[in-house]
Formats: sequence, structure tokens, C-alpha cells
Amino acid sequence: MTRRMEQLEERQAENLAQWQGEARETLSRTLALSDFIAESIIHDETLLPWLLERQVPKLRAPHYRKKLKAILDTQSDENGLMRELRRFRRREMSWLAWHDFNNTLTLDDSLSHISKLAEA
Repeated sequence: MTRRMEQLEERQAENLAQWQGEARETLSRTLALSDFIAESIIHDETLLPWLLERQVPKLRAPHYRKKLKAILDTQSDENGLMRELRRFRRREMSWLAWHDFNNTLTLDDSLSHISKLAEA
């Protein structure tokens, strides 16, 4: 077991238990390849189950603005807005990096997502 997987076992055992078989192997490999993804998952307990639900790459870019607006509309102060904006971007960048490391998106789709995310 890698150091990152050990950290997840200590901090998010329940979330990690949901990852079985091939998905668990992919998780272990991806965490070994990407410090960004590993740190993001370790610091945001909602990210690991969120990524598990999004293993099949479905294009997300067309909905970035609408989703971000819905999230930000629930915030009443600047600190909340900034926190949710950072969370949204980190989550989406983790999703993009995940699929990039695992070759499940084309280069054109990856670049399109990055452009749309920057515009959102």
C-alpha cells in the first residue's frame, strides 16, 4: 500500500472502502502519479466519493457556468463565495487531472474543459 493510500485509510476509511477492484487499483495508481489529486482528496472528504461517481468521463464543460452560478448563489458573503469558488475549481481540476492521467479523455476534450473552466 502506498503512503497516500495509507493516509486515506487513516483519514477516510469509509470513503476508501467504497473503492473496490479495478477502481481501487486505478485510485492507487493515480495517487502515486499525482500529488495534486492526492492532496485534493486528502483535504476534501467529499472529493473521493464524488470522483467515484464520475469514473466514466461525461463531458462537464457545457455546464460549468450554470453549476458554478447555482453554487455561488447559495452564498451570502465574500468569504463563502471565495471558498466555494476554490472548491469548485479544485474539484473540476481534480476530475480533469484524473481523466488525463488515466487516458479517458481526448486531448481536445481536456483542453476544452480547461478553457471552459477558466471562462466560468
